[in-house]
Amino acid sequence: MARFPNFDFLFSFNRKISKKFAPFFLKTPLRPNDITSLALLSGFIAAYFMSKGSRGNLLWGAFFLQMSFILDNCDGTVARLKSMQSAFGMWYDLVADVLVDFALWTGFAIGALSVADAPAWVIPAACAAWAGSFINFLRVIQDRFRGNTGKETPKTSNPFWSAVHVLSRDGDPSLLIWILAAFAGPATFLLLGAFYINFIWMTETIRGFFQPQKPSRPGV
Repeated sequence: MARFPNFDFLFSFNRKISKKFAPFFLKTPLRPNDITSLALLSGFIAAYFMSKGSRGNLLWGAFFLQMSFILDNCDGTVARLKSMQSAFGMWYDLVADVLVDFALWTGFAIGALSVADAPAWVIPAACAAWAGSFINFLRVIQDRFRGNTGKETPKTSNPFWSAVHVLSRDGDPSLLIWILAAFAGPATFLLLGAFYINFIWMTETIRGFFQPQKPSRPGV
């Protein structure tokens, strides 16, 4: 049987980059929650640039968003290496992630509405993206209560579904974001983002029904 190539690395390379940053943070007095705060701040800065809508600002937004992804991967690594893992840190990380999502959707909407001929679907798309991020946030919480860490190996050899698995956990679409920043505008960003986040939670929820797990307390 032919074996298809695996493209998971396209959505998980920031995890590897973060391992290069971790030794630096270990030499500083910064706590894991401080790194989460830096990731949150970087995400907010990305949303600000995205709201400006010009090509240059979108590229700066992509840069700060990738930094946010990298820092978001660092906090957990530093917490483990410094033995500073905590329930508060886990929840703070999850909430910070969804706040960055909300900020990005808002930034894209502002950028899309700043042009004279803004599409009529901008506000509905923004609402769909906000709702999708919140529902996905609830899905991730449920995953944690099931005892999942977000780093599980995909249980499929199909490259498409394997990529979806990675993106729904600790992977990220930064490569796609750079491509869109180079060639698309805020409205396209918003529309594709709304589709993306809702596709993620829908497919993972459906798959979850076929892979029941024993409920447990979330890890710390």
